[in-house]
Amino acid sequence: MITLWMCSPEATATAINHKVPDQHLLYEQVSSALRTGHAVIYTVPASAGLDRPSPVFAPLEWSKNCLTAPPISELGQRQARAVARGLLWLAAPLGAVSSSEDCGAMTTATFIKANPTLLVRITQELNPPDIQRQSGLIDEVIREYLSAYFNIRWADHTTLIVGHRQIPTTAIHPVMNDLAAGETAIFLVPKEYQFEFVAKLNWMQWEEMTKYLAPRSQKKISASRKSQK
Repeated sequence: MITLWMCSPEATATAINHKVPDQHLLYEQVSSALRTGHAVIYTVPASAGLDRPSPVFAPLEWSKNCLTAPPISELGQRQARAVARGLLWLAAPLGAVSSSEDCGAMTTATFIKANPTLLVRITQELNPPDIQRQSGLIDEVIREYLSAYFNIRWADHTTLIVGHRQIPTTAIHPVMNDLAAGETAIFLVPKEYQFEFVAKLNWMQWEEMTKYLAPRSQKKISASRKSQK
């Protein structure tokens, strides 16, 4: 006997839209890490405007003046918003945000944090390594500054740090030497001065992860609210 299962167009569309992505296991791992309250998201400024030099490749022209240097491009804004939406829909709000003095970094931080009441801590200690060297700092000191920022209230919440691509002698993890514009590296800080690398994601992966995990997260939130009533 042959049995035919008839599906409505809506059901078929739902099945297509909820296709399990190839990297679903990685996404579930990232989502779990972000909910622990011990996570650090390290990112570099999103894609810059056409007239703005990159602080990584043109350190001598690096500028803090957002009036003369377009901060980030439309693509850069989309990159940052993809991270912001992911944090919102995955119920993983930020508790602290730090940025270098670079205009692109500050703007990227503003787009990602979304919450207007959450202030961005701006510091020269997150400036590009070449810029810090011009101030007479050695690589060991720069590395120590970066390590210290990974421990900001490490046990309380997820922290966003918008810095710059680090050279091997200043980076606390090799992935920081490999980040492209708008890419993020997610770490867990289970104990003070311990860093566990979780994943590196670009903005398209953030969008895919959000589409895949958001429905599940919203169901958990709704169930939690019902149980509290």
